[in-house]
Amino acid sequence: MMKKIGMFILVVLLVSTFSLSAQGAKEESDTLRLGISLMTYEHEFMQDMLAAVKKYAAENNIELFDVDGRNDVSVQLSGIEDMLNSKNIDGLLLNPVDTDAIAPAVLDANDAGVPVVTMDVGSSKGDVYAHVASNNIEIGKLAGNYAVDLLKERNGNVEGKIVIFGFSKITSMRDRVAGFKEVLADYPAVELIEREPIKLSVDDTLKLAEDTFTTYSNGEIDIYYGSNATTLAGLVAAQGNSGRTDFQLVGVDDDPAFIKALQSADSTLEAFVAQTPTDIGETAVNLIIDAINGKEADKKVVATTITLVTRDSVKDYMKVVEERAELLKAYR
Repeated sequence: MMKKIGMFILVVLLVSTFSLSAQGAKEESDTLRLGISLMTYEHEFMQDMLAAVKKYAAENNIELFDVDGRNDVSVQLSGIEDMLNSKNIDGLLLNPVDTDAIAPAVLDANDAGVPVVTMDVGSSKGDVYAHVASNNIEIGKLAGNYAVDLLKERNGNVEGKIVIFGFSKITSMRDRVAGFKEVLADYPAVELIEREPIKLSVDDTLKLAEDTFTTYSNGEIDIYYGSNATTLAGLVAAQGNSGRTDFQLVGVDDDPAFIKALQSADSTLEAFVAQTPTDIGETAVNLIIDAINGKEADKKVVATTITLVTRDSVKDYMKVVEERAELLKAYR
């Protein structure tokens, strides 16, 4: 009887050992599953960021699920919920529509044990492994210093009126406005007027720009500052539609329309501060892999490069854009 019991225990141990080994082998062979959700696919900046992540995923046998937030936080929250509950993602790359309203998704990911890396825009709550972005305060300062130069050229002194198009629900845009205002604070003869669209979309920003152009008569405003691609797109379109040339435009983010505007005599766009979306995407995906593998983050905030693009430098910048497009064309 004891011999039979001993044999039974041995069989159970062997079966258990085999099961655990098989389970471990399955876990090791499983394809990594990542989710990425961007606030919109509307702009070149977002498309390049996504393409950089897609390229990395394709080259490293990673299954990637992506969600277009469509500038609507409810759409983004729903998409993230699906990735967490149905797609069983191992990590989440996130570019929020709204810094505060996205917090429940980050908290849900935390509860599910899914690490999160935010890109360009942060989350006000929840545990984020790392945040990858340009230094948005410095972006604002760079744009602000260029605006100072434009005012000197226009008026002989640093004086006049500037209208700032911001969006307070997004951390990156808040910082770009703060950096811009920090520079202009040294010039008391400059009046700053702030405007904000109801929704961060090109249509809403275009309408806001048209309304603002109507409010301020010819020659009353010196410069309009668009603190991201959406606000600048609305301003560039509204200026083109109106045909007005009594003010100048300065903004943030690159886009084919902005590059074209810098080369047009009919446009009043003078400069934009370009980020490096491919660097943001590549850095973020490498960090999320580190998080999944249990590596401690070296930095909680990782900054990427920025460039001031003007009418004088736009042709050189175009070469960079063309090289980037060639590298990513298979993933767009």
